[in-house]
Amino acid sequence: MDLKTPLILASGERFASEYETIYRLITEFDRIAVVAHTFPDFDALGTSYGLYDWLITSFPNKEVIILGEDHHDFSPSIYPMIPEVKDAWFEKDFLAIIVDTANTDRVGDKRALQAKTIVKIDHHPAVEQYGTINLVATDMVASSQLVVDFILNTPKYDQITKQAAIYFYSGIVGDSGRFKYASTSPHTFAIASELIKTNFDLNDIYNKMYILSLNDLYLQAHILQNFSISKKGVAYYIVTEEEFTRIGVNPLIGKSYVNIFSDIRGVPIWFSVTEDSEAHVWRISLRSKGIPINGVATKYNGGGHAQASGCQVKTLDELNDFIADLEALIE
Repeated sequence: MDLKTPLILASGERFASEYETIYRLITEFDRIAVVAHTFPDFDALGTSYGLYDWLITSFPNKEVIILGEDHHDFSPSIYPMIPEVKDAWFEKDFLAIIVDTANTDRVGDKRALQAKTIVKIDHHPAVEQYGTINLVATDMVASSQLVVDFILNTPKYDQITKQAAIYFYSGIVGDSGRFKYASTSPHTFAIASELIKTNFDLNDIYNKMYILSLNDLYLQAHILQNFSISKKGVAYYIVTEEEFTRIGVNPLIGKSYVNIFSDIRGVPIWFSVTEDSEAHVWRISLRSKGIPINGVATKYNGGGHAQASGCQVKTLDELNDFIADLEALIE
């Protein structure tokens, strides 16, 4: 890979101290665990598996494991199933690299927090600085983008395999909405360009990420027939677990269609509400066009990016206040 790309070198200079320290820690530890957040998305697993592949390729004598949860739809079609790791593994010193995870409550396997040293690599606002090293770049659209930038500024910059590139690329595509979101930058495209140099099949990865079933189509039809919009343009839909069962889709994909409102004129803020009866909450995925909504998300037990956040309410009775808070942002 070509390290002369000015955009990549510029980012390397920006985080030179952090990159040097993280690389040194990787070389010093013989045992390394990689993990992302609970309910993982494309970026969580793409970053985890991309980093894991780079580590085992670049340092074949190290003991590297991956922890966390599987994706509800794309394991094992895109990402391998997370292997079981027994508690005994964590009794010796190890380095934990926790990616795409803003706070310890969301770590996909809490045993990673037993590490002698923790490296946090993330692109979310810094809710909790829990790492020995905290590498956070909120201006990057995906954690995959940041991790690849780190790799390209190490002596092992040329060890990104085609498979690792596929994982990283899926993370960038997933968290950028296929390069549509506001935080997509020239640097995002520069990193994507480096990954594409491995000559993986673009059509294959897009087909795997975005192929739909007939039941997915029925869910979209249900959303379009039952969405609501407030007087000031806050659009939303609610799907219960009973409706998910009737339609025949996994409730975990309910938020996947939140951007069905993204290109609608007069809708500056939109969100999805899906039922999680096991946790006794209604999960909200919140988006906007240029309006910072993460403050409202924080108020409702969540957080995230300025234009892409998540939160939750205990009952649907709270939605009126939630919508009022969002409408206040539009004013």
